[in-house]
Amino acid sequence: MFDVLRFPRAARRDVSSQRSALGYVVDAPFGASSEIDFELNYSLEGRRLEGCSPNASSVSSVVRKAVSMFAEPSFTKLPSVLTVAQIRQVDAIAVLDFGMNSLVLMENAGRGCADFIGSRLNRSSGVVVLCGPGNNGGDGLVIARHLHAMGHRVRLWMVAERGKLSQDADANLRIVELTKISVTWIGDRLSTAELEKAWIQLRSDCESSLVVIDALLGTGATGKPRALMADVLRLVNAASVQRVAIDIPTGLDAETGEPSDPTFQADTSLTFVAKKPGFAESSAVAFLGEVRVLPIGVPPEVFDRI
Repeated sequence: MFDVLRFPRAARRDVSSQRSALGYVVDAPFGASSEIDFELNYSLEGRRLEGCSPNASSVSSVVRKAVSMFAEPSFTKLPSVLTVAQIRQVDAIAVLDFGMNSLVLMENAGRGCADFIGSRLNRSSGVVVLCGPGNNGGDGLVIARHLHAMGHRVRLWMVAERGKLSQDADANLRIVELTKISVTWIGDRLSTAELEKAWIQLRSDCESSLVVIDALLGTGATGKPRALMADVLRLVNAASVQRVAIDIPTGLDAETGEPSDPTFQADTSLTFVAKKPGFAESSAVAFLGEVRVLPIGVPPEVFDRI
């Protein structure tokens, strides 16, 4: 019969589908609390023994040895706060030392945000995505694509000039342009009449949507947003929608926490890898809303090198 296997409190760890050199599989719930006893499942020669005590006669000493191999794993402690310079180091180390493609990092970042946002939307909800010319805009393009694939009505607004996007953002734009996602450009080359028409359309898109996503400028931006982008921020801040900032609200200084006039007024900020120093400042709190830290898929060993 089956008894519950309980780790000594000091030895409990998060263990998930790990396989020992002996070929035994140990399954446990990911994120199980160190204060909670949990059951382990063993698979031994096709015979499943669920939650057997290590002292039970049905569990061999070999299996107990396999369990002990995972009782005290070593984890890299991930930083809770990173400066802008350190974030750049993380990206550089992941790409140059670990051979990760920067497009993969952007895909991971955007997909994580899309999953978070999509899980909180009703099916076919309206979403406005604001994208700038840099890699933050590239994240937004990935988000737009995934939300579109989930069945949401996405309205993509490119606040940039054609031909002046970062390389990775441009690669993702080319994908989006092959889809049925609505794409509107706002740039300095528009005439006064064209700009006025664009403002009317953007206001209408916001009014018919549940969420506006800010992927205009990332953590590396400093100073006030330029005039055209500032007008976009004022318009969406006045809209009755939920506002989500990607990595950081546009207009907020990641290092000092000082807001510009204007700054995107986020209800939720989805920041990557770790919080930024400025997030702790009282001047930033009102613009950040709820802060969630999302991973971008870099190995924890990257952080040992910064």
